[in-house]
Amino acid sequence: MRFRIPMPSLRRTGGILILTASMSALSISAASAAGPNLLTNGDFESGLTGWTALRSTLSTVPGVSGNAVRATYASGTDYGVRAIARPVTGGVAGTQYTGDGMVRSDTPGKKVCIYLTEYAPGGSQIGQSKACTTTTTGWALLNTVTRTLTGSGGSLAFAVRQSAAVAGDSFDADSLSLVQEAGTTPSAPGLWHMNETSGDMLDSGAAPANNGTPAGTITRGVAGTVGTAYSFTRGWVTVPHDVSLNPGTQKVTVTAAINPVSIPTSGDYDIIRKGDYPAQLYKVELLKTGALSCAFRGSSGANTVISTNTIAANTGFHTIQCVKVAGQIQAVMDGVTTSKNANIGSIANTAPVVIGAHTGGDSGFFKGRIDEVSVAFG
Repeated sequence: MRFRIPMPSLRRTGGILILTASMSALSISAASAAGPNLLTNGDFESGLTGWTALRSTLSTVPGVSGNAVRATYASGTDYGVRAIARPVTGGVAGTQYTGDGMVRSDTPGKKVCIYLTEYAPGGSQIGQSKACTTTTTGWALLNTVTRTLTGSGGSLAFAVRQSAAVAGDSFDADSLSLVQEAGTTPSAPGLWHMNETSGDMLDSGAAPANNGTPAGTITRGVAGTVGTAYSFTRGWVTVPHDVSLNPGTQKVTVTAAINPVSIPTSGDYDIIRKGDYPAQLYKVELLKTGALSCAFRGSSGANTVISTNTIAANTGFHTIQCVKVAGQIQAVMDGVTTSKNANIGSIANTAPVVIGAHTGGDSGFFKGRIDEVSVAFG
């Protein structure tokens, strides 16, 4: 899309809008070096296709060039417009997205915000990022909002809303955009949707394909967060060692959705691990308190962080993550992050990745369903 506007101050370095000049006028192109616009009909040149109302009524009105959308307050304390389809699905932890656009209002002086809301594979909300702009009667850039995904396999929703709404309020929006920032997608050497009912557990991540072999007592094809899941009784899946599964000094994010049918009465349940003491490793465990334990051992040291929140048996799927960044490790349970300062260094070993039990399937058997497992670096 391209529109003409006599406001050279709208140039944004590294953002979504690029200012170009001609002999007769200045014009702005909706473009991004980061990537294509992930929103359907963000310029509303196809009317309201792809958009739905949030406690409002929607109509098309003249925009910066062509159409814009007008959201008129109907009920509640906030109102607006949202993209019907979530523009990001099957997200990868660590990927950054940026939302942008333009706004004006016949009832100026109100805060209009872009909301990026992240959801886990099971549909529960993980977190939300927003940026707000005070409206005027003229077209102005919405403040840019960014969100870095904290989980893998989930989705990201896009909406524009006004808060503190009263009868008669409305705002117009145009040139709405959501892009993936260049260079922010971590490598995903392991992404297992666990939708198979027979054969190997297939890897949907980056090459090479790190497929796994199930063993012991596992029931497959049971209801999962997305598609189906594996139900573990006394079983495990072994993914053979590959150097791609060693993070070195990179950021580590290990993610899974779990639905335990019991909590360990002694010891712990092993959920995901690569390596065993005293070798370098990363591992994810469920403790008898119902807390998440994340342990890392590398070239500079070893440490464990335990989540401050807990889960109970038979309470549905819960999204868990173990994260290592420079100088810190994190346990994330249902979006609640517990952090601990730690110097782990580089992690590398020749052990397989094992899901559902201790290395070799000799103890620590997880009991319940596991789905949407991923290992991401960077």
